[in-house]
Amino acid sequence: MTYEEQQLRLNRALGIAIVIGLSTALACGDGRTAVSVPPVESQSPSPALTSAPSQTTVPTNSPMQTGQSCGSDEQNMTQALMKCGDIALQQKAARLPRLVYYFDPKVPLNVQEYVQNIGSTYLPMYSGFFDDISDQAQIHVVLSLTPKWCGKTLLKTDDGTEEFLRENYCNQDGGANGGHGTMRFAEFGSIILRPHPSEVEGIKGGSTKSRMLNEIFAGELGHAARDVGADAMSGERGIAKWIPVWLQYVPNMFASLVTGITEKTGVSDVELATWGQRDLAWRPTVGDKRFLPWNLSGGGAYQPMDRPSLYNVAYLAGRYLVPKHGLEAITRDLMGTLIRTDGNYDKAASRLGYANWAELEAAVDESILAFYKKEGIEVPK
Repeated sequence: MTYEEQQLRLNRALGIAIVIGLSTALACGDGRTAVSVPPVESQSPSPALTSAPSQTTVPTNSPMQTGQSCGSDEQNMTQALMKCGDIALQQKAARLPRLVYYFDPKVPLNVQEYVQNIGSTYLPMYSGFFDDISDQAQIHVVLSLTPKWCGKTLLKTDDGTEEFLRENYCNQDGGANGGHGTMRFAEFGSIILRPHPSEVEGIKGGSTKSRMLNEIFAGELGHAARDVGADAMSGERGIAKWIPVWLQYVPNMFASLVTGITEKTGVSDVELATWGQRDLAWRPTVGDKRFLPWNLSGGGAYQPMDRPSLYNVAYLAGRYLVPKHGLEAITRDLMGTLIRTDGNYDKAASRLGYANWAELEAAVDESILAFYKKEGIEVPK
């Protein structure tokens, strides 16, 4: 494996989405369609594209800067999160990354249009990442139904040989990848959607009631949005540094819930928090060393972590942070500050009103344990 291929594997590792469930889908189209947000456009990424570093400047004009509650007054947690989702969808951004789509030839036109609409609808949720992006920022979305087509197509969006890409990112397993797809271009992200074989025939037939096309896609937009924004903020290509792995997934899991409920394809609040596992194997804390940022751990989050998983912990963390502070504060003020300051955790926590990072972690952990107590789930000592 070449160095470039090793870098790609590392950069994409933390963008893997576990299948939340299976659903029926569709297919039968004409290959690649490029769509921009807002205008429709066909354009290749520019090799000359650069981004200006701004590592020490932290925006001071965020409306959520001090952590304004968006749903804490709601009695029902799902209602609170959906209220926060409505606010997040109304975020304003000076610009959004252009979305460029590549559809397997068997994806029908109605499905192509549906996926494009999901992308343009839910991308604004991540506007807190886009303060510094240029007009050339873009996210490429690949919807694959066959590994062979996928491998060839990824040569346009990712680094590595066709064989490497097919073997590592094109297995039709019902999963997805999202993040920084190539080291060739700055402000560039990519998403690979791989519906499970049980969904493929439905997609070919024109069904859009697939979690892959809805909440999984919306969640993967979060990985790509974060890395596009990090390129612009830091001037460095690759996956965003300094953000603990649990925090990387907070916006994604929140967006997955909102999209799944809105599009009527998702699962419940409790299901996302536990995946039905009530026999916990470890005492969850967001300070666990497996949650170290990828640039400090080399992918430690993929050490054994079941019951609860990375995804459960991230969802539970967002269940506390989003209603209390709003998604915009999490993406712009918390995560954005970590990127801009090369990991000044106390400064990032102070943007949301915490004395330091340890106080933020303690509050998140307390909320996670409170959920288990309320659900009658015993937590290991």
